[in-house]
Amino acid sequence: MKGGMKKRYYILIAFLAALIVVGGAAAYMYFKPHKDFGSSRADYILDAKGLIQEFEADEAQANKKFVTGDKTILVSGTINEVSKSPEGNFSVVLTEGEMPGSISCSLMPQEIPRAEKLKKGGKLQVKGQCTGMQELIDKQIIMIRCVIVQQ
Repeated sequence: MKGGMKKRYYILIAFLAALIVVGGAAAYMYFKPHKDFGSSRADYILDAKGLIQEFEADEAQANKKFVTGDKTILVSGTINEVSKSPEGNFSVVLTEGEMPGSISCSLMPQEIPRAEKLKKGGKLQVKGQCTGMQELIDKQIIMIRCVIVQQ
């Protein structure tokens, strides 16, 4: 092999090795199991009003505090709405008293039997992951992968 050919060969081998490493890391992250928020200890315990007030006071700081790092949030409130998606998954909207927003909690599939018994006006505690606040019509904190702790 000539010098130029040999150099190209080494560059190609290095490129393929880097591609394999990057592909392996991407596959690992994609297939990595999600944190089980139901069995993890709560990093923060709040009522619905307290969580909304934190986001209203300083959204950037609340995101840093509650969203980054897969924190487990335990939140309690009054059921304002229970909805079932066409796929059969449940979401619960929590409020507390006179407050300017709500908390939307997407429940895990294993919570379906318990979610079917939820009624508007009842008290509920859920544990899950906060993904932040959205403001379409009114302020809404989004919680995903939630499990019912107490109803």
